[in-house]
Amino acid sequence: MCTGSPVVPAATLEEIEAEYGSNLKLLECNSQVAELLTILRDKNTTRSDFKFYADRLIRLVIEESLNQLPYTHCDVETPTGAIYEGLKYRSGNCGVSIIRSGEAMEQGLRDCCRSIRIGGI
Repeated sequence: MCTGSPVVPAATLEEIEAEYGSNLKLLECNSQVAELLTILRDKNTTRSDFKFYADRLIRLVIEESLNQLPYTHCDVETPTGAIYEGLKYRSGNCGVSIIRSGEAMEQGLRDCCRSIRIGGI
């Protein structure tokens, strides 16, 4: 959530949690997100630029969402023969697209998760 909107006052985190619950995660409004939101809200932004920057913002949302998924520890051998202690997703992850509104995010999910299954409702 970025501040600075003259039209709608920013809600506090407590107000947001009271209305939507504590499971709602907000994307951190860093300089990159603020710039993307500025471009998307600019009435002079072209259609192709709008699509490009909306897709960038969608990908950031998807990547933050992936941080919320459960992981398991996994050891792999590197090309140099060293063992790397890493993480991998637990199995069974899938995406659910809400038809006509969530479809815009499908490509971003596919870009981040090559073999993920996506269903629709």
